[in-house]
Amino acid sequence: MAGFELVVAAKFSMGPNDRDPSGSLERFFSYGYSIEAKLDRTVGRADQEPTNIVKAGWVPTELYPATDAWNAADQKLMFFGMSFTNNIARELEQLDPSLGILTRAGPGAPLSHSMALIQADPWRSQADTVIVGVLSSSIPYMQGMTGLGYTPESPAPFAYPKFTLEDGQLVETAPPIMERDQFVQAYRAQGEAWDTQLAAIQEHDAYWDSFGFERSITDQSAMIRLVRRAWASRKIGQANKQVYTPKAGYKTDHPVMAAVPKILTTMHEQCQADGQRLVVLLLHARNEPGHLDIWLRDQLAEQGVAVISTVDLFDSTDPQSFVSDGHFQHKNDRLIAQAVLELVNADD
Repeated sequence: MAGFELVVAAKFSMGPNDRDPSGSLERFFSYGYSIEAKLDRTVGRADQEPTNIVKAGWVPTELYPATDAWNAADQKLMFFGMSFTNNIARELEQLDPSLGILTRAGPGAPLSHSMALIQADPWRSQADTVIVGVLSSSIPYMQGMTGLGYTPESPAPFAYPKFTLEDGQLVETAPPIMERDQFVQAYRAQGEAWDTQLAAIQEHDAYWDSFGFERSITDQSAMIRLVRRAWASRKIGQANKQVYTPKAGYKTDHPVMAAVPKILTTMHEQCQADGQRLVVLLLHARNEPGHLDIWLRDQLAEQGVAVISTVDLFDSTDPQSFVSDGHFQHKNDRLIAQAVLELVNADD
């Protein structure tokens, strides 16, 4: 074991000033660093710019201004979701360049993140159509309030509220730090503000795990890093099973899952009040046979919400429907974009 540690340390370990792994083996042996050890590098020192993963997904969307194309367009569409919805939006821009399109997303972000974005975004009220992507594999992440817990290999620290349904009402629990610059400052200081953020995550985030999160001397051991990586994967799987299993589908009576239809209804009512149309995309991840559609489509239709579901467009249980990283094939992104365009044109 000592020889293994020496070889990895000599050939495949990141240097003290490296921000990201530089090669495939270096990346492999870096996956098991604690989340804090990774944040030490990606957040960086006061004289360094945080890396892109640190900047992604934060809710105060003044950070992401409107484009000239948006300002000039007669028909404006705004997408909320994650990389899947970003890909669909890019296809839609190619299908009809006259549309004004803005995207708001976070890495693997769940519906609760989109809810926070819709409430906060200063440009959302300008949209004619608001499009929200609900990704089946991201729904369990509503049990959390930050991307850190479910993205341990490349931690995304953006934060969002946790919603539950209690006595028919949405209850929102937000972490103390919701802004990017505030997070960077608090993390670098490692003082009371960061301790308060950690306490909220520990209490309310189902993906919190001290072994996976906290930096320690074990970060120096390649063997323990391999163990930590496997441990983190297991922890995520355990948390996901609290609300979803491939055989039974979603546990819709769970307080977090019970909030999902209520969130979508609230979005619909808010859009109606602002003279907008809400379109919900039910996006089924690889090997997910349609549980999202079974659960939500009829409920949304009863509320008059427009729904586009991938079950009508391609087979999510077919591996050929996806590229190697789990995203939809390019042709399937285009199918969804075409369905959105047809819906928008039908309203003209």
